[in-house]
Amino acid sequence: LNEKWSIGASLGSHINNTVLPGNVWSEHSFRSVAAYGRYNISAKKLRFFAESSLGYGMAVNDWWNDNYTDGVYFRPGIGFEIANRKRMKWSFKISQYIQSTSGTQRFGNFTGQGQEDAIYNYKQIYNRTMIGVGINF
Repeated sequence: LNEKWSIGASLGSHINNTVLPGNVWSEHSFRSVAAYGRYNISAKKLRFFAESSLGYGMAVNDWWNDNYTDGVYFRPGIGFEIANRKRMKWSFKISQYIQSTSGTQRFGNFTGQGQEDAIYNYKQIYNRTMIGVGINF
């Protein structure tokens, strides 16, 4: 938009691993679509900025895994960019990755004793700190 404000769209792919209560291991893959905004706090050679992405993470369920749901995706962050005369810019940032999901895992009974499978229902919010290094040209 101008030297201070930037907006755009982002596409992403995320794979998350977690240990749910009861020592149940789970992996979730998402494809995200988000709106992106950035505000440059300064316009000098060293540019501090604040940014944010808000969108939707779509679950990528594999046929062999149990089902989990889509959820809201949010990634606020702060950082700085170093500009030079060659139009190349280095950026360094720290951000917070937040993604919600819920799902069901089914555990099979292989004893042959006629017992039913165990079912584990859960809700999960991923909340992770990320460090980013980038180059723009």
